[in-house]
Amino acid sequence: MVIWLRRLAWGVGALALLWLILWLGLLALLKWQLPLRAGEALGRQVTVGDVSFHPWSLDLALDGLAIAGPSAGAEPLLKVARLHANLSAASLFRFAPLIEALEVGGLPVRVARTGEDDPPYVRRAATLRPIHFSEKSMTSTTDTITLGGGCFWCLEAVYERVRGVVAVESGYANGRVVNPSYEQVCSGTTGHAEVVRVRFDPAHITLREVLEIFFVIHDPTTLNRQGNDIGTQYRSGIYVQNAAQEAVARTVLAEVDALHQGGVVTELLPEQNYWRAEDYHQHYFANHPNQGYCAMVVAPKVEKFRKTFAARVLPA
Repeated sequence: MVIWLRRLAWGVGALALLWLILWLGLLALLKWQLPLRAGEALGRQVTVGDVSFHPWSLDLALDGLAIAGPSAGAEPLLKVARLHANLSAASLFRFAPLIEALEVGGLPVRVARTGEDDPPYVRRAATLRPIHFSEKSMTSTTDTITLGGGCFWCLEAVYERVRGVVAVESGYANGRVVNPSYEQVCSGTTGHAEVVRVRFDPAHITLREVLEIFFVIHDPTTLNRQGNDIGTQYRSGIYVQNAAQEAVARTVLAEVDALHQGGVVTELLPEQNYWRAEDYHQHYFANHPNQGYCAMVVAPKVEKFRKTFAARVLPA
């Protein structure tokens, strides 16, 4: 009996040692070989700050994952604060890693949640956009235009689904107050418009196309109003960064005004006194699709975009 127990203990110890060796080998492979091989495939330096793996739960986490930009001083092409996945068989069947603080080209990218009841490794995966790398997309420059057309939740929800748009940020522009709050803007006393800053890749979508979408998803003929949203903060406006943008916008605006027989009230001005809106406004529709306003007001605008500009819709 004693000999049998001793052999069992030796066997368990050997298995534990083997498991430890495999575990350390996997960590070394992930920390050093994965960035090296990924970097060779992408043609960019790939770094990983830290790797953790829990053998009993099969939870894997990569911290500080980054893909270098096209030049030494450029923003990293992609940064992920933490990428977490569960490697169990059941989880791999519906593999969807949890990604925290994703940035592309220095700007945050939407990573929306799924249901709160889902396991942690499945959350935020349903609406995560696939990122396709190419030499052209790695080296191309982007442009930014600021647009106001009613509640910024509506515009943001649409432009986050537009092929060629890199990032969308909700904010306040062209008012008098420094760093206004949402409540101040809604009071109508700051002069700000609710806007979205749309960052896009001209190699994949032109400014004209961005503006054509803009004039379809909101009504440019109602002064300081979109539907039941009334106030100067809901005015229609195009806020440009430079003279080239102004020239394009003025041409498109004139065409739309002619279609509406001179009824367009959209203002065209340089962007001024822009401030990013509070965090809870960012990616609002993606995070709250069933909220009353989102379901009744935002969702129909998104659907209108999908039907009118089918070729411009990002793949799900």
